[in-house]
Amino acid sequence: MLHVLDTTALFNAKDFPVDFEIIVPQGVLDELMAWGLNDRVRLLVGVRIFVEAPGKDSVEKVKQFAEKTGDIDRLSPTDIDVIALALEKSVPLISDDYSIGNTAKILGLKCIPMETRGIKKIYYWKYVCRGCGKEYDRDMGECIICGKELLPKRYKSEDI
Repeated sequence: MLHVLDTTALFNAKDFPVDFEIIVPQGVLDELMAWGLNDRVRLLVGVRIFVEAPGKDSVEKVKQFAEKTGDIDRLSPTDIDVIALALEKSVPLISDDYSIGNTAKILGLKCIPMETRGIKKIYYWKYVCRGCGKEYDRDMGECIICGKELLPKRYKSEDI
């Protein structure tokens, strides 16, 4: 049974059933090794974990849908690759990251949580200036009018 896992799912993983195959993009392994899990990663790669890069078309589709929900600025390149790989393989992904789950759900993917209850709604985000209240579709970092910080704001939700 093939599943795509994000970094925190692998970091927090205890054990998976024998028939459980894990596929990840290289970025997941890089993040695990940055956390000092080199030995654990080396033991699992090629035995329980297989590394594959998603295609450019899948990555672009994920970015396009993440733009629609406003999650694009909340997803790392590795997060995007995780979703794109699950999309390409048509398999579930395992993640507790809300932005990963949100984008996966809008793409019609199954997203299985490990430590949380999972998402119950798809949220759409805008960014609002904490100073003047101007709204932006993307996180620009700071308001172009007054220079204050932008804060994420849910402006719409859909039941799933």
